[in-house]
Amino acid sequence: MSYSKIRVQAQKLRATGLSYKFIANKLNISVSSAYLYTKDVRLNPQSKQRLIESANNGRAKGRKTRLNNLARSHALLMVAAEKSIETLFKHCSRKTWRLICSLLYWCEGSKPKTMSQLTFTNSDPALTAVYLHSLRQAFSVDETKFRVQLHLHEYHNADQQTQFWSKLTSIPVKQFNRPYLKPHTGKRQRIDYPGCASIRYHDAKIAKSIKYTYTALGQQFIGK
Repeated sequence: MSYSKIRVQAQKLRATGLSYKFIANKLNISVSSAYLYTKDVRLNPQSKQRLIESANNGRAKGRKTRLNNLARSHALLMVAAEKSIETLFKHCSRKTWRLICSLLYWCEGSKPKTMSQLTFTNSDPALTAVYLHSLRQAFSVDETKFRVQLHLHEYHNADQQTQFWSKLTSIPVKQFNRPYLKPHTGKRQRIDYPGCASIRYHDAKIAKSIKYTYTALGQQFIGK
């Protein structure tokens, strides 16, 4: 097809509201050539609307593709992470669990100068469950020494939340203190917020072991 025929064909296509990219693919020319051939074509309202709808559809399709690619990427990362955790659980020694427990406590635990007990406070159920699992794996704990204090808002159902945290922590309800209800302003209610659990364990020997573990780890990086 000659240059003049391609140009005329491109202008006819553009007049119907087709994009430069579509015209380029249709006539086997570059996008820049499609633009040069058709830049002076005036579009009627129907053609303009078609072009707008085509652009919107293209953006929506691109957004969907990006989201699908992101979801696949996240899924692959999650599978790899799950395999790593599965391997960790199979080969994790008591010393390793002690290190994990100490790191979690270092981040979220109470650290008075004289540690006679452990006090771990958090509102994340998963983090709390991992901490307790690592504590139980690392040490021979006396389950009767656990005490739990829930910090709830006034909109919470105290009995329901107590049962939730008791099941999560495997600590009997009888070892829960009366929940503390924090005043609620009424401006914002956090949906699915389970409240905050402060878990105490009375054992000075274990508390000091955890303290010395995370202290020794820190000294390896900043010096004694």
